[in-house]
Amino acid sequence: MKIKICLLNVQSGTGFARGYWQQIFFIKSILPKSSKNIEKICRIINKEKIDVLLTTENDAGSLRTNFKDYIELMSRLTKLKYKSFFQTFDIFFANQGNAIHSSFKVIKRKKYPLFGLWEPRCLGEAVLRIGKKDVPFFITHLSLSKRKRNEQIEEIKKILKNRRRFILAGDFNTPNIRGLGNLNMIKTSTTFPSWSPVKRLDYIFTKDIKVINSYLLNAKKSDHLAIVLEADI
Repeated sequence: MKIKICLLNVQSGTGFARGYWQQIFFIKSILPKSSKNIEKICRIINKEKIDVLLTTENDAGSLRTNFKDYIELMSRLTKLKYKSFFQTFDIFFANQGNAIHSSFKVIKRKKYPLFGLWEPRCLGEAVLRIGKKDVPFFITHLSLSKRKRNEQIEEIKKILKNRRRFILAGDFNTPNIRGLGNLNMIKTSTTFPSWSPVKRLDYIFTKDIKVINSYLLNAKKSDHLAIVLEADI
């Protein structure tokens, strides 16, 4: 079965995609905002006919989203009715984590904590029933610290060691990913910052999956560009 998979750091719906000058106003990223940017992302997902959407820096409802659950909203505004949210932290202004939305039924969900610094990190797994096959999808967002990031990669390697077929995606926060050489890394261009990409932080890896095509979405609704993978499961 041919399917389309998309990876995007949604930046909690802030829509800072025009320049670093927007990042200066950090306070805007934690103040209540409308869901218009998330709604625009959903329209793009529908236009691209995405079957599985993996997102980082998503929010399940907090002060900065006007207590609107973006996980639920994205499910409602797309054809991706099956959803899995893997929370990384929950404080008053942010209920942040990573998510997997799918048009395929979720057979199993599991969250694997990864050691972090001030912000906890995790590896989220959703096993999807695609045709007659059960395919694990993993989503993560690694630390900014090189030392902690390397430790997290080692933890991920242990979790995936005996898996035979899966897709791993996420924001790995490094342009020089190492330690996952036994996996097939989907080749794309740079993804960050979206307005003038100079480095790649976002990756999709596969194991025992037939890859058909991959490309970047030039839809600047975040500070990251989205990666789309076409695969035959």
